[in-house]
Amino acid sequence: MLLTTLTILGAAVLRWPMLRPMFGSLDTLTIGSFWMYVGADIPLLAGVIYDQVVHGKINKAYIWGGTALVVSQVFRIVFYNSEPWIAITEAYVSMTQQ
Repeated sequence: MLLTTLTILGAAVLRWPMLRPMFGSLDTLTIGSFWMYVGADIPLLAGVIYDQVVHGKINKAYIWGGTALVVSQVFRIVFYNSEPWIAITEAYVSMTQQ
């Protein structure tokens, strides 16, 4: 459940009006957008450390899910505003507006 929450946390925080000056425009990828992903990774790291300290091993959910979360963040940064992604988005928007 924590990993699912962390997946959407960055997008939710980015839309807070009071933080908009720090993050910049939603139309461009800014350094604030990068830091919102890092902010979502802090609770993930805390969970990993907790498991290691308390249980002596890291839960496989953190290993697999945490890796998938971080990889998806990298892909979002790399493919943001790329032509294939824009084409997919435009196709989706046109399908939902019919």
